[in-house]
Amino acid sequence: MNIKCDHCGAVAETIEPKEAADGEFEYTFFRCPACKATFPIAVTDKRLRVDITEYQHRRNHIRISPVSEQFLRETEALKQENLKRCRELMEQHPLALFLEAHPDIIKAIDREDEK
Repeated sequence: MNIKCDHCGAVAETIEPKEAADGEFEYTFFRCPACKATFPIAVTDKRLRVDITEYQHRRNHIRISPVSEQFLRETEALKQENLKRCRELMEQHPLALFLEAHPDIIKAIDREDEK
């Protein structure tokens, strides 16, 4: 699958997401290999990461055994809450401000990409 950069139009076959942490917050984002533009995917805190793990366990359980309608509804509700919480965190803790405050992170990512 080809991925096209919304900023410069460069096309890449694959792009690995990058991660960086700031205290309890973890940022996940893509970076264009050509122009180095960043595209946020998610911001998570400890509570959200725990809830994401719970959702993953529920999804795995659904795949291997029969479950009740209530279990399915609760699992979907958890997914929606996780998405809502992620959006809230992304609004409260923008990636651009984080990267601006931590230029060393971008330098480290650039060095890693050069390997």
